[in-house]
Amino acid sequence: MTIPYDVKLYDEEPNGVSHIVSLVLQENLGDVEGRVEIARRMPRPISIIATDQDAAATLVFGKNDLTIYNGIVGRPSVVVKATIDEILEVTQLKMVGKGLIPVGLLFTKRGMKILLLILKHKLVVKGLILHPITVLQLIGIVSVAE
Repeated sequence: MTIPYDVKLYDEEPNGVSHIVSLVLQENLGDVEGRVEIARRMPRPISIIATDQDAAATLVFGKNDLTIYNGIVGRPSVVVKATIDEILEVTQLKMVGKGLIPVGLLFTKRGMKILLLILKHKLVVKGLILHPITVLQLIGIVSVAE
């Protein structure tokens, strides 16, 4: 029996980033097998900044729930800076191997486009070098691609 994993919005009025991320994660953590186990193993907070909306969200993972805050809260280990469209592109990457093998990043046009955005510093992932597993786990739980 799997214990439910709740996705909670901390703020009464979530900003656009918090709202979009919560919708994706509520769907994925409720329906896609293996994603809850990934979320439970994520010890570090992650912030996502939408550069085109001047808004951010911080994800704090617990054993039984995920809390999403408006803005940058605390000291996140990973910070992703991108436009909403670029963030949504990342959700289309296919991951295998319990969400840690980014086949969609390495072997597709979409993945190559995302890698190019990272190389050009248009999609910035602070903490990628120090916390690569956390970044892969994030892609794994937000990916809607099967």
